[in-house]
Amino acid sequence: MAEQAPPEQLWQRVRSSLPRRVRRWPRLPGFRQAAVLIPLLFREHEAHLVLIRRARHMRHHAGQIAFPGGRVDASDSDRQQTAVRETCEELGVNEADIKVLGRLPEVPTLTGFQVVPLVGRLARESRFVPCENEVAEVVEVPLDALLEQQPRWLNPSYSWDGSQIWGVTAWILRGFLRRLQRTS
Repeated sequence: MAEQAPPEQLWQRVRSSLPRRVRRWPRLPGFRQAAVLIPLLFREHEAHLVLIRRARHMRHHAGQIAFPGGRVDASDSDRQQTAVRETCEELGVNEADIKVLGRLPEVPTLTGFQVVPLVGRLARESRFVPCENEVAEVVEVPLDALLEQQPRWLNPSYSWDGSQIWGVTAWILRGFLRRLQRTS
């Protein structure tokens, strides 16, 4: 994506890279249900992926760079609502600023979560007011900077601005980027 497409072409490309139907796994015994959003933003003439660095005092994944998201609440009607609610809480954006474009296959984690990744776009004018209790910082990474990297197959990781994106975040990210590369 060296030459950036206009925003509507980019969103169409992202939508066409996502699976039309995703096989849903049965609920895995002992796994907690969760969802994350892969938020994309078109700003300064290029596409960015928006991530968070989790606060150091968090019980799970402290200090790691991650997608906004979290555990399913009893009040959530589905995993999409979980991902959107958590993104609003963690980034401090309005629900109206998020448009979900699709979802990726579920990912079970070594830490006992069954995660549904959803892909969404944020309004261009989105301003972040991160939840200080959960988020140490919001990290915007140009999508091209990630597409240019070649992560290892079994244990993928990505680098950005001196930080490592690894673990389940890198695993989900690699799957998304590979789909996006196939549509170019």
